[in-house]
Amino acid sequence: MLPVFKDNEITKIYISIHPDSLAEMLAPENLESYHEYPARFIFQNSQLNDTIFNVGFRIRGNTSRFSAKKSFKVSFNTFTDGGSFYGLEKINLNGEHNDPGIIRSKLSWDILYNFNVPATRSNHVELYINNEYRGLYMNVEHIDEEFVEARYGNKDGNLYKCLYPSDLTYMGTNQNNYRNIYELKTNTEENNYTDLINFIDIVNNIPLEQLQEKLENVFNVNNFLKFHAVEVFTGHWDSYSYLKNNFYLYQNTKTGKFEYIPYDMDNTFGIDWFGIDWGNRNIYNWSNDGEYRPLIERLMEIDVYKDRFSYYLNQLIEDIVNADILLPKIENIKTMISPSAQADQYRTYDYGWSYEEFLASYYTALSTNHVTYGLTNYIETRLYSINEQIELANIAPIIYYTESSRPAINAELTINALMEDETNDLDVVLHYILNAANETISMNRINDSRMDMYQAAIDIAASGSFKYYITATDETGNSTRYPFAGEITIQIPEENTPGLFINEIMAGNTITYADENGEYDDWIEIYNASDQEIWLGDYYLSDNIDLPSKYKFPDANLAAGAFLIVWADDDVEQGLMHAEFKLSKDGEEVVLSKLVNTTYQTIDYLAFGQIDSDISFGKLPDGNGIPQLLSPTPAAPNLVLDLPEVDASFFVTVFPNPFMENITIESNSNLRAIAIINIYGQVVYDERIDSKTWHLQPNLAAGIYFIQIVDEFGEKKIVKVLAN
Repeated sequence: MLPVFKDNEITKIYISIHPDSLAEMLAPENLESYHEYPARFIFQNSQLNDTIFNVGFRIRGNTSRFSAKKSFKVSFNTFTDGGSFYGLEKINLNGEHNDPGIIRSKLSWDILYNFNVPATRSNHVELYINNEYRGLYMNVEHIDEEFVEARYGNKDGNLYKCLYPSDLTYMGTNQNNYRNIYELKTNTEENNYTDLINFIDIVNNIPLEQLQEKLENVFNVNNFLKFHAVEVFTGHWDSYSYLKNNFYLYQNTKTGKFEYIPYDMDNTFGIDWFGIDWGNRNIYNWSNDGEYRPLIERLMEIDVYKDRFSYYLNQLIEDIVNADILLPKIENIKTMISPSAQADQYRTYDYGWSYEEFLASYYTALSTNHVTYGLTNYIETRLYSINEQIELANIAPIIYYTESSRPAINAELTINALMEDETNDLDVVLHYILNAANETISMNRINDSRMDMYQAAIDIAASGSFKYYITATDETGNSTRYPFAGEITIQIPEENTPGLFINEIMAGNTITYADENGEYDDWIEIYNASDQEIWLGDYYLSDNIDLPSKYKFPDANLAAGAFLIVWADDDVEQGLMHAEFKLSKDGEEVVLSKLVNTTYQTIDYLAFGQIDSDISFGKLPDGNGIPQLLSPTPAAPNLVLDLPEVDASFFVTVFPNPFMENITIESNSNLRAIAIINIYGQVVYDERIDSKTWHLQPNLAAGIYFIQIVDEFGEKKIVKVLAN
């Protein structure tokens, strides 16, 4: 977890702003202004103590602008070009004035995170302005180019902030009809809305029997259905389905599909302004009665999507939000934030809630009209209501995406497919056409989890057009085709292009490989995959595709088949192989470019997400392989991540995985002890209780871990891989 969003303690944020600026910002006539004032920003927790001068500071929100407890936005790049704070250009400080427990949005974000739905990160903070305590706030990640790049590996697509009344109804081809409702946040110079209009046209106007084929080409339907399951459980009415606002759409250029991104989730878990019982509302009729919501209403008319939604909702209540997981988490948060809430005088100004009512709101409704449920009371009611209403069917396998290695003649082309089903007994087949020859090959499962990766490899002997699709069939005969219609096309080039590759990176080097000065810095490995040496003098490296020339290679040759390490340490004084930038463990991009005439041409590109220290990320096989976590091999051929061998014969289930704070472990026999070990074999958490079920809160940093158990016979075994 990024230390900016460290959520097992209360972070302190101090804002220093000129008193005249503060008074002007808070003046009643300026409450709707977006003007930013210069301020000093101090951030303090157990991991960070940073000061940033000259940040932008302003009021944020919609109706909350007129509340007594205001919400604020901090911008690190308003007065400093390229300014950021641990890769963030902005953060939101939300007052949560409608929520007496100051917890509902945090719970909602964490549920989305644990359910693998891309969403913002958050944590509780104490906010001080000019040394006055302004109360307990939520620090919420801002949705912008950095957000989408971290989640999807690109940021060049159109990002739309969908404002009220964004109901996704079709309004014709005139782009001006959409501009005041769907605010374009990227590519604003082009200001081109045709991708959004095409998406909305498909949602509304394609006949229902053709909608699945057309929609899946332009929209990540599965991600939206998973979000909708969370929406229905949490009672999140302040979004698309009910109130037609509070979401983003991002056109992911890697897939060509729109991604649905939620935000503002404080009006959840029984907060109500409409006289509606959200705890018992129909799970299949969530949208606003009497108002048309074409996206969700048309999806629910298609059996495969309705069944998939039911599957996701059942998965959510069984694995993520069951009472054994959620209620202890709530108690831990309440205990942590209570002193800060008690001292928060601004918390009382809008609705007069006392500290006793703050505590009571976790369990019972308040006299305030809009707090119709206590938090835990809502959860109990909603879980019971969902179980009473849900209609489960045997779903066809869900295929999320496919990926391939870089194609080349006389090389192996590897195809991976990520999929999910109630059963692990799937027959997965790759159907492909290479130069008019139709072939099939079985795909093999390469991991064992709720989401399974299947893989096949094909020897490529000639250039041409390689087209493929995948079918997955479960044991009852239910089958899925991906893509729904047509094929995915890969062009095999006529010749293997001699050239350089970004082969391996390490963004958190602490013990693995030292530079010539004995320092453990970030590094980037370049590989010459050709059969001839390459002059490096017109090649460049960068961590920003828009600024490709940050590092220029020296006037030297790299031999055929050789590897070269560039230190990304922002310390160019140490030598020619030291670049003027660093890498972030939380994920970013590396781009290799070549200067041709006056244009920087991208030669290779590698995007990566959050990576644990001393784990590398790169390609297998070298050069043109599929990017993945690796065992570090600087200046040498890449190797698969060397993990301890897992004893698959011992039955144990773990959820959620990836986890955040809470893990539940269930075995088919009593265990004497359980431990979590890191990639170096060190025990980072252990318990000794004779039980079949364990609920753990290990508070671990992001990374890869392993569950080690001592069974009832005293034997020690590694039984599961964990991710955090």
